[in-house]
Amino acid sequence: MKRFLFECGHVSEGDHCKICGCERIQFQIHNIRDHLDGRQAMCGKKIIKSRWDLPGFVYRPNEKYDLFLFGNRDKAFGTGVVYKIGIDGDSIREDK
Repeated sequence: MKRFLFECGHVSEGDHCKICGCERIQFQIHNIRDHLDGRQAMCGKKIIKSRWDLPGFVYRPNEKYDLFLFGNRDKAFGTGVVYKIGIDGDSIREDK
């Protein structure tokens, strides 16, 4: 299924945003770094390369940094999943 960034800022599959119903597509996302060259994402004091698959990723093209969630996602989502970012700032793994 194709993934798109909508004008609302959400990423979703299909012809409209599954979160808010927005139908205005900004661009199609072909891979995890598509349209993010040179961008960085921040969570607290941690700064890494932006990726569409980061947990809780928020694309903020008019800001210095995009945002993402790091650490125990259970506080935000009730999943109990902890994400660790690799030393290169590019790899992610889930710890349960």
